Amino acid sequence: MNLLGLRSPFGHRQAPRRVVAGQHRRWPERTLWTYRLVLAAAVTAALTFLAPHQRPYSVGQLRVGSASPERVRAPFLFPVPKSKEELARERREAEASVPTILTADPAVETAQQGRLDSVFAVLIPTLRLELADSLRQQHLRRQIPQVIGSLSEEALTRLTRTLASAGLPALEEYQAICRRVLAGAYATGVVTSKAPLLNDVTTRIRVGSGPEARDL
Repeated sequence: MNLLGLRSPFGHRQAPRRVVAGQHRRWPERTLWTYRLVLAAAVTAALTFLAPHQRPYSVGQLRVGSASPERVRAPFLFPVPKSKEELARERREAEASVPTILTADPAVETAQQGRLDSVFAVLIPTLRLELADSLRQQHLRRQIPQVIGSLSEEALTRLTRTLASAGLPALEEYQAICRRVLAGAYATGVVTSKAPLLNDVTTRIRVGSGPEARDL
């Protein structure tokens, strides 16, 4: 109303609000967290793409002459200013300079001595029985097929006749001799196959590791 008490024909109108500097529209909490997660993922992807090709690595302390328990790789990429042929030749020379390391396993000798004793545990009582050669050989084939199966018929007949005619002290002495021969063989070193050694790029062979290692 004005001073004369008349109402404006345009009705009551509100004055426009003043926008104060520093006031901003507030985002919903869920939208704000979504924006932060997307931004963090984008930053992480960008840093991963722009970072150098480098991966975490851990190489144990290696001594000169010892064998690494795993393949050692460079933790970063680097250029090699050489041709493929030259690089391959130098790699072969480097591999040839590294000896093949053979490590003795005492548990193998113990296991083989046990197998030898198990053979004599069957062989000696069978040879002391009063049986025909054919029955004695048939019994040995059933009890220790892996050992007897590797012998020819002539060799098995000669073995059973020779040992059957010997007394118990002679058989026990023969067993002790076999144990000493087996121990001597494993003291020198026994390998499962020579093929890996013959086909290797290096001709150097080292037995053992550390200060007690010896080259062959």
